[in-house]
Amino acid sequence: MRLPLLLSSTLLLPLSLAQVRITRPDTDKKLNLSAPTITIAWAVDNGAAEASQIVDIWFQTTSVGSSNLGYQLVANYTFNAAGTNSYDWNPRDEVAALKSSGVALPTEKASVFELRFHERNSSRGSTVRSESSDKVFV
Repeated sequence: MRLPLLLSSTLLLPLSLAQVRITRPDTDKKLNLSAPTITIAWAVDNGAAEASQIVDIWFQTTSVGSSNLGYQLVANYTFNAAGTNSYDWNPRDEVAALKSSGVALPTEKASVFELRFHERNSSRGSTVRSESSDKVFV
């Protein structure tokens, strides 16, 4: 009697462990916010639900005073589905906003990129975060 229950519960498990990974920028190197562009790249496995969605790309950081700051870099970005995808970000406007507000960024791991996947005309979906960048400099 317990065997059918066990078999039916295993059918609820995903058939693959499809995922999304942020591959750039390299978190082992300093994040140079003075660069003319920073490439944010991610890999989407075949079969991942995110492959058929669009993405909002965010830059999240923490100031020296521990305030959390988030900048939406692009909304509703359409990408190439499964495989490697990228977006080139010009950080000029965000850096100007940080400098004009007098916000100081710490030198330890404090910044991440965030991909917020969702269906068109919806804000609900999944979120993938990069590892913290080791150091940030402007």
